[in-house]
Amino acid sequence: PPMDYLNQLNSLNSLVALNAVANIGMDNKLPGVNKRVYYCQRCLNHGQLEPRKNHKCECRFALCTCSKCILVEKRRVLNTQLHELEENDSKDKV
Repeated sequence: PPMDYLNQLNSLNSLVALNAVANIGMDNKLPGVNKRVYYCQRCLNHGQLEPRKNHKCECRFALCTCSKCILVEKRRVLNTQLHELEENDSKDKV
């Protein structure tokens, strides 16, 4: 197939994935219930839409070292450090 066709197909796949992610808060809510489905960020980086719950042990991209997955890991570590600092600050004030 010509490259233009493949590029259009990739763009369409990206739009479908973005649309699915954008609608996370809409379609997954039950009336009166504030329930949200979260998706694995590493899988999203690679065009897969995998719910995060019970997914950690089976993520295909857990050991991926691409730039986007490295960014996800750095963000995770930073959030953990910030959480620990906030906990320590709140304990010190009491």
